[in-house]
Amino acid sequence: MVKLSGNVCNTPAASFTSSPVCVGTAIAFLDASTEVAADASYAWDIDNDGTVEYTTAGSITHTYSEADTYTASLTITQGACSDTYTQQVTVHAAPTATLSGGQTVCPGGSAEFSIALTGTGPWSITYTDGTTPVTINDITASPHTLQVTPGSTTTYSLESVSDANCSGTVSGGATVTVEDTTPPVAVGQNVTLHLSEGGNLTTAAVNNGSSDNCTAPEALVLSLDKTTFTCSDTGDNTVVLTLEDAAGLIHTAQATVTVVNDIAPVVAFTAPPACEGAATVFTDMSTDVATDATYA
Repeated sequence: MVKLSGNVCNTPAASFTSSPVCVGTAIAFLDASTEVAADASYAWDIDNDGTVEYTTAGSITHTYSEADTYTASLTITQGACSDTYTQQVTVHAAPTATLSGGQTVCPGGSAEFSIALTGTGPWSITYTDGTTPVTINDITASPHTLQVTPGSTTTYSLESVSDANCSGTVSGGATVTVEDTTPPVAVGQNVTLHLSEGGNLTTAAVNNGSSDNCTAPEALVLSLDKTTFTCSDTGDNTVVLTLEDAAGLIHTAQATVTVVNDIAPVVAFTAPPACEGAATVFTDMSTDVATDATYA
């Protein structure tokens, strides 16, 4: 107990403790003062602006509206004696996380999102595809890149974020559209076809590196509008190469097929018996005859 005698007083020892908090959360100032008289008066200045916010004797709580480092003081006065104790109080800002970066990918492809973070790392976030939440811990830098591989068109959103100090707020979203909307690119090349080697033309002979943005080369479907040639096709012929990808998208290219008739014709004809003086009809039965062949 403090004893007062005339103008003599015992000086109080003002003191309190506090711990860092997140903005919007009440901080407890726990009175730890000693040598305090029963009629002592308390003056709490919680932001060192010279204004006394509380005169409560003992512990108090206060909620700061903004994140900052504040200097709080407690002055205890008893009689002609007083003591002031000051302490810095840390109020942490709540972290934020913002998701962005929707895009269109091929079936089976991956997409990347950007998550912008504020606050003090490391962070933890939880995102969802609308069905399954996924938590990522120990993120050390902002922005954080998130890679996903959806099986179909999917919208992603954030559920929560926390940093080294506080829980915060999330915003934004991103949709990954799984779709192939780009047609393939058909590329043809001119070829020479020797009839002596057969009159059949393959897509492999005409194809000159056709490709697609999503479908693998071995899965592309190639076709030609004409694949069989005879001596009647001798010379230049235009063919159309058609390319179809896995999404059913189509592109075409033209190529010139030069047919070389390098096989000997088979000469034959028929001449039925006729009466003397009557005309005999000779019917040409020759085969493999080029269009520019001459007859004698």
